[in-house]
Order: sequence, then structure tokens, then C-alpha cells
Amino acid sequence: MGNVALYIPETHEKVKINSPVQDKIKDSLIELFEEREIYCKPNLRLDDLAAMLHTNKTYVSVVINEHFRINFYTLVNSYRIKKALALLEDPAIQIKNVWMQAGFNSQSSFNSLFKKEMQMTPSQWIKTRNNREVLLTEITQVAGSYTS
Repeated sequence: MGNVALYIPETHEKVKINSPVQDKIKDSLIELFEEREIYCKPNLRLDDLAAMLHTNKTYVSVVINEHFRINFYTLVNSYRIKKALALLEDPAIQIKNVWMQAGFNSQSSFNSLFKKEMQMTPSQWIKTRNNREVLLTEITQVAGSYTS
């Protein structure tokens, strides 16, 4: 892929990162997000992530922007929403536990982002899950009647 350059307005310079360094940062980012679920830390900042990766926040930002084509906060929030959706599959879970376990700072920020991404509130999502379960049960019963 070669070197990646990002213009940094404060310094009026381009930051260049060679491919092996980019790849190492990208692979480490994926591990931190996929395996260690660091996005569940409510106050996760780019500085924190850079410290975990033993690099600087500019390099991390460049890699996120280049490889994932989104910014840091969008990356974190997309993982949080994915986690919330998985948690919401548990019929016994309370919404308060969902937003806290997924790493959101507040229920209002969780609700806002969830509605923006899913076009419905978490409560509405739960209702559709319940409707899906009822429909699946009915379909299974109907299908079972044909095999008897």
C-alpha cells in the first residue's frame, strides 16, 4: 500500500506512516476492539488508545481514517451499537444494563445514537424482537403441523 500521508492543519505538515507500521497499528486496533472490547470503556479517548498501542494519537487517527474510512468516535460507537444489539437479544436484560455494558456514558447518548443508527429506539427494537420471536414460534408450529 505504501506510505499514507495525512495533512495536519496545526503543523501544516503531512504525517507519513510506512506500510508495516500502518499494518501493525491496524492489526492491533482490530485485536483491541474485537477481542478485548476496549470500546466498552465509557471514557475511551484517542489518547488512551494510542497509549495502549505504544504510539501517538496522530498515527492512530491516520490508520483509523485510512483503513476503516471513519473517524475514531464513529469506530467506537459502531462497536458499541453492535454490542448493544447483541445484548438486546437477551430477553431478561434491562436497557440500563445494555448502555452501561456497551460503554455509553449515559442512557440519553445511547438512545440518540441507537435511534440514529437503527431508525428506532431501543425499546422499539425490543418490541420488534418480541414480535419476531412470536412470529418464529407461530411459523414453527405451522410448519410442525404439516410434518405430523
